[in-house]
Amino acid sequence: TKFTSNPSIPTEEQHAAARLQVSSFVALSDLGELPCPRDNIWNRLTEKGHLGGYSNEAGVNKFVERVIVDIVDSIGVGGKVTIREEVEIMSNRPDFMLILVNGHPIGTIEGKQPGKLAMEHPNILGEVYDQL
Repeated sequence: TKFTSNPSIPTEEQHAAARLQVSSFVALSDLGELPCPRDNIWNRLTEKGHLGGYSNEAGVNKFVERVIVDIVDSIGVGGKVTIREEVEIMSNRPDFMLILVNGHPIGTIEGKQPGKLAMEHPNILGEVYDQL
């Protein structure tokens, strides 16, 4: 029995279709290994053997937020970056926005139910593109 829902798919009027183009991202190739915070999602997985479950995008986003916090803490900017949910900017409302202490947005994250549809649907890709 499936206990999860499908990802939310915006209409063409909300976000025009886009096409995924896969390519290499080498800007961080010399970053090296980052320190791992003591309390993080990966340690919980190792200790418990599972992270729990989810049944919708809000449940998925709980785990996404934990990973964002782990990354922010690992690179040493935990005190400088805040994470806000569904902050509207230029008629877009991403699931998460990373905001510097001085209030300038530095990135957005859109969480979706895992699956092929979420990674390939042209309107979902358009939604992510619009939030760049």
